[in-house]
Amino acid sequence: MPAKNPLSDGLLRIHKLITRAISVSVVKCDEYIRINYIPGKEEKGFRLYLETLVKVMHAHHLSEDEIVFPYFRGKIEANYSKLKSEHIAMSEMLDDLSRSIDRLNVGDIPSLRGKLDSIQRLWTPHIRTEERSFPPEILDGKMSAVEQDDLVKRVSTHGAKSSGPGYLALPFVIFNLQREDRKEFLKDFPWILKHFIIPVVWRRKWKSMEPFLLN
Repeated sequence: MPAKNPLSDGLLRIHKLITRAISVSVVKCDEYIRINYIPGKEEKGFRLYLETLVKVMHAHHLSEDEIVFPYFRGKIEANYSKLKSEHIAMSEMLDDLSRSIDRLNVGDIPSLRGKLDSIQRLWTPHIRTEERSFPPEILDGKMSAVEQDDLVKRVSTHGAKSSGPGYLALPFVIFNLQREDRKEFLKDFPWILKHFIIPVVWRRKWKSMEPFLLN
């Protein structure tokens, strides 16, 4: 059963999809290093996948810094300074990763892999801290489901503005989620968006990322 806490559920969901995307990127780097080339059919998609990962991570942290953390300061006790400093550190790592993506070739893959590994080492304990700081039982005691829904919508709107073009960001988010999480994420989307625009109209724009996404 999906969590019945909109805010906590949303936090876990974005953490899951980013965690998967980082892991997939590391695994693909190891594969390319082993065979010493990037298959032509994957080169464009891998670059696009990494670029979108960077944008989605930046947008997620920006939404937390500008909306979530200010909302909860004074309401929920958490180490906001530490969380914010880790966001800054990861932002710098992501910017460095972007520079590697811009000149991507097989000779750069070991360096790229090292940068992803550094991000992953900070990301994993960081999200554990966030999830311990804002669990459902604490959130439920501080705000109603309606208030949580409102905050989730604000965060989603804010994040959409800095995640890059929707025709890349939305497929990236949707297809890095397992089916149950995907279904929950899409439940309020207009039918035409989730059944026609994303999978049909926009598909040509994100199709090259398919080897890295879930079915």
